[in-house]
Amino acid sequence: MPPAFSVRPALSFAVMTRLLRYTAVFVLHVATTRWYAVPRMIPRSIPKILAALTMLCVASIVSAKDNFIDGQVFIVTGAAHESVKLGLVTVAACRPDEFASAAASTQSQIDSERPKLDAVRVIAVQMAAVASELERAVTTADIRAFNSNGWSTLFNDCTKIEMNTNRLAHRVTWRAHYLNSGAPYFKNLPPPIASVKTDADGKFKLELPSSTDQVIVVASATRRVPTGERENYFWAVKVTPPATVTLSNDNLTDSGATDSVLQTLPLLTSRPEMVDGILTETPYEQDTADKLKDELGKLKSDADKLKHDLLVSTGTKSPN
Repeated sequence: MPPAFSVRPALSFAVMTRLLRYTAVFVLHVATTRWYAVPRMIPRSIPKILAALTMLCVASIVSAKDNFIDGQVFIVTGAAHESVKLGLVTVAACRPDEFASAAASTQSQIDSERPKLDAVRVIAVQMAAVASELERAVTTADIRAFNSNGWSTLFNDCTKIEMNTNRLAHRVTWRAHYLNSGAPYFKNLPPPIASVKTDADGKFKLELPSSTDQVIVVASATRRVPTGERENYFWAVKVTPPATVTLSNDNLTDSGATDSVLQTLPLLTSRPEMVDGILTETPYEQDTADKLKDELGKLKSDADKLKHDLLVSTGTKSPN
């Protein structure tokens, strides 16, 4: 999410307070001074103008301080029905038109990737059948037909292909669920007009410009559950300030709540995995349909080569 910038009314609180103080002193001085002692260069309408300005300053300060959204972020666990307060969660306010534009852009990208992912899923199913057939051919082959370590090498390579095929099939499934969740939309949020982090009790308060009418309050959080898996939560709620709002299970993007501007499915839980030698909390978020297709293509090439080597080793096919 792009960094939030602080928002202020037209005149800063400090400037308006100082102006109010000077105006009050001047009005008091004029009120206690006889009019024949006031210099002729100062029109008699000045005190009225300054009094009106004072009222405007007071109104501006009050409205600037009163336009806010506060609340709390928490999740109620399934089995134990325990309320878990979520601290250090970034809660932000976005303009509705900018949020709608960003969401439409994300939806367009999702719609263009789905057909590609469906095609990759078909390839993954075919590849799983190839890997299974290859594993059966290797395990039933006559070991005496191989040289010293030939059979064990083929068996190890076959096992590796089968494991990688199953893992890729899981990644294809996870990617499909990812596209149906709120996660892609939160990768493309517009710049917020205000943002703040929740405290240890999950409470927050967003100070908004006095002119702000309706906003979309957005937040996302993750939680490690006792099984070691990672749960994901997304909120995008329409709010009219000043207001108090609770972000909980009831208005998640996958809850079906009417005040949620996004209607999604839940994101599958995940576990940390090694990616390129690095333990990664979100191992599959960088996947795309094109990337998965390329990896499946490489696996198919490896399987074809292994099948050729097996036929050559058993004398069923010549080396060339």
